[in-house]
Amino acid sequence: MSGMWFVLPMWAGLGELVAAVLGVLALLVWGVFELRELNLKIETKLPIRVSRETNDDEHF
Repeated sequence: MSGMWFVLPMWAGLGELVAAVLGVLALLVWGVFELRELNLKIETKLPIRVSRETNDDEHF
């Protein structure tokens, strides 16, 4: 608990720390869902290629 005072500003308490942690977790979960919706295919062989996978059912 005392280590938190070296990282957070003086006005920040335990409630603000919990809110910040929950906010970061929410952003990470949101980012994962957004990346899954992009339907990206990443090949790890050299050279690295990034392409978008599309279904025949998708019409733009």
